[in-house]
Amino acid sequence: IEIDLNKIAFEIVDSLKNEISKKGIEVIIEGKAIYSANYNHMFELEKNLIENAVRYNCDNGKINIDIKDQGQKVVFEVRDTGIAKEDQKRIFERFYRVEKSRSRQTGGTGLGLAIVKHICILYGADIKIDSSLGKGTIITVIFEK
Repeated sequence: IEIDLNKIAFEIVDSLKNEISKKGIEVIIEGKAIYSANYNHMFELEKNLIENAVRYNCDNGKINIDIKDQGQKVVFEVRDTGIAKEDQKRIFERFYRVEKSRSRQTGGTGLGLAIVKHICILYGADIKIDSSLGKGTIITVIFEK
């Protein structure tokens, strides 16, 4: 099924508008791409990446969601305010939480990025993370068409 990744991103951001507003986060969604996939898989992938960007963002932070159709590839990228380098290797593990002390206040199960990784494996997608504390985190998923 042809999935509009941009439309899903807007739906998810809209569903998170209360949390986004409470933290004063600015969210920018740019680009468009259609990808042939299972709708639920793409929704879960985007939801988990965007929810994490909101959950672990600082007050008055910023989130950029870039969706690009590059011909043979579709790129979905989420940029936010940062995950420490020492946590990067483990964030795709099931039940791993970046900030244990915030578990109660932020909620979540610690499964979000493990689900993202699993969906990437299903589609043969490449997932990359680049992060430095205080500067930001970029999680990029690259799907081959």
